[in-house]
Amino acid sequence: MVSKEIVFLEVNMKHKTMLQGFEWYLAPEDKLWIKIKNNAKKYESMGITSIWLPPAYKGHRGCYDSGYGVYDLYDLGEFDQKGSVETKYGSRQEYLEAIQALKDHNIAIYVDVVLNHRIGADELETVLVDEVNRDNRNEIINANKEIKAWTKFTYPNRNNKYSTFKWDKSYFKAIDFDDNEHQNGIYLFKDRVWDEHVSHEYGNYDYLLGADVYVLNPVVMDELKHWLHWYYDTIQFDGVRLDAIKHIDALATKEILESLRDRTHIKAVGEYWSGDIEELIHYHELTEGTMALFDVPLHHKFHDISTGTSDDLSTLYHGTFTERYPEYSVTFVDNHDTQIGQSLESWVEPWFRNHANAFILLHENAYPCLFYTDMDNQFIQKMIAVRSQYEGSNFVDIHDKKHTRTFGYTDENGYIVSMSINGDNIESLYIGQNCSGTVYFSLEDTNDRIIVDENGYLNVPVKSKEVKVYIQERVHYDFSVL
Repeated sequence: MVSKEIVFLEVNMKHKTMLQGFEWYLAPEDKLWIKIKNNAKKYESMGITSIWLPPAYKGHRGCYDSGYGVYDLYDLGEFDQKGSVETKYGSRQEYLEAIQALKDHNIAIYVDVVLNHRIGADELETVLVDEVNRDNRNEIINANKEIKAWTKFTYPNRNNKYSTFKWDKSYFKAIDFDDNEHQNGIYLFKDRVWDEHVSHEYGNYDYLLGADVYVLNPVVMDELKHWLHWYYDTIQFDGVRLDAIKHIDALATKEILESLRDRTHIKAVGEYWSGDIEELIHYHELTEGTMALFDVPLHHKFHDISTGTSDDLSTLYHGTFTERYPEYSVTFVDNHDTQIGQSLESWVEPWFRNHANAFILLHENAYPCLFYTDMDNQFIQKMIAVRSQYEGSNFVDIHDKKHTRTFGYTDENGYIVSMSINGDNIESLYIGQNCSGTVYFSLEDTNDRIIVDENGYLNVPVKSKEVKVYIQERVHYDFSVL
């Protein structure tokens, strides 16, 4: 048995950078798996050490489904189901080739695991339910109602390959559509109860969408473990990104992860979408550090500053998961759900994106996860290279002013980041008299130079709404891949 002592962040985490390798608005013709394969070498050279890939299994909209509308977990783009053989991202063979290319270039692979729901059943079943209030799921508004529900998944075109398991109403807990009356609602199956260890929004936020998986049913639990083991055996991933965990009983998620860790060490990061730090802390403690969590409160701080709702750089880490558990935190600026038009829309405005990415990449805390759409930004690419190549330990963070912040490493080969959201600023940093005359130049413009004075101080300028990164002239970072 493999030890359960799982530490999420790897040794020397300051060199580790994750990439979310997709975005919501990709189209089938973008051929993501081929693109990932072709970019693997470039990602390694840039300093990307791990990549989070989208759900690779068949969704209910076939090749137009992002993968989050799960139909068949065992179909990785191999079977003619839901109108296509390929998924939105390509075929099973293309997926496996992308995985191998990433491994060949030393990039750890995080697969997206969606356990909460199924959509697109093959057959209807009659189910006795209690309809509940959308705003308070603990309140029954229509008891003992008989509905027709899409709950039978038989996968005829897969024909039992990889698994003979078929889903039916016994393995679900609730659904949101009555086909009998063509009516939407939230229908809790009779003799079922909501899971206890979930978010308490709407009274109980167990139900999210589709046919809600009854994870605490022993048969379902065994099947989910079996699938995860099959998936691991198929591609030998390094970690998992767990989707929508606030809607799944925390102890069930913990048990499923630990079943795989009986065989192998894997990392895990969970998406618990809440800006309430106390909720994240409670979940972390309840699951006993089974996984890292995305720092959603920090993302909201970035968004609020970018939209003018907040104007305080000094408290960026206050009330964040990174502040409390940096060794279990994954920081990010945006993701597919926060994009414009999506369910959790909270897009960080363009003027502040470089600021936010500089903060997650070049501050000393947490493990940054970059977003797919930011990877064409050369300034961000250069910051990844600095992060991946820098060695040092003497970190300083000056944040005694609301509108400006300066941080970095004052070691002999250090770098300095200075940012402003309102007003020009000059911050004076003591580098050391032995460094007098040392030249720093801007990542964006090598002609923009500042020099350590005779007393050992570096005067770092920044203009309003600007972020600057200065590196020492004598340090030779490799930007050749950019």
